[in-house]
Amino acid sequence: MTTATTAFLIQPTDDTALRASFLDAMAEHERVDGGPDADGLTMADLTGRTCITHYTEGLRDGTALRPGTEPMKQTVWWFVRDDADRRTYLGRISLRHHPVTSALGEPGSQLWITVRPTMRRKGLGRALLTAALPFARANGITQAVVEVSHGNAAARRLLQAAGATPVEHRPAERAGRRRYHLPTG
Repeated sequence: MTTATTAFLIQPTDDTALRASFLDAMAEHERVDGGPDADGLTMADLTGRTCITHYTEGLRDGTALRPGTEPMKQTVWWFVRDDADRRTYLGRISLRHHPVTSALGEPGSQLWITVRPTMRRKGLGRALLTAALPFARANGITQAVVEVSHGNAAARRLLQAAGATPVEHRPAERAGRRRYHLPTG
C-alpha cells in the first residue's frame, strides 16, 4: 500500500500520539521551506508549553487568525497515518472562506494543501487535493483560489490536471507565486 492510501483526515489535535510528529514536520518545513507551516507561528512559539494546545483549538473552532487578517470561516484538516507505534503527521488541507475580498483583493475562498517535506513526491498532494474538493463543495465553494510557488512545478502540474486555470495577480507574482482558480465541481 502507498502512504496516500493508508492516510486519513482528522481535525487538528494536541494528541500526545501526534505532537512529536507534528513538531518534527514543522521543523522540516522550517529547514526546507523557510518556516513552519503553522499560520505564522515560529518553532519557538510551537515548542512553548501550551502553544500547540491553543493553536489546535483555534484551528478547530475557527478563531486562529494571523495578525492583520480579518475574521473568516476557516476549516482545517490534518492528514495523518497510524504507524505501528505512533501517529505520523503528513500534511494538511486549509479552506478559508468568505469574506476574503479585502485580504485577496478579489472575491474568492482560498484552498491550501501542504505536504510534509520528507513525504513529498509520494502522491500525497494528489490525495489531499482529491479529499479537499468535496469539503470545499460542501462548504459552498464553487471556485477556490490557490497560489503555488513558481519553483513548485509538481504542484502546478497537479492543479492544471485538476482543471485549475492560471490568473494574473501581481501581488502573488511579486511574492514568487502563481495564482490559480480551481473549480471544485
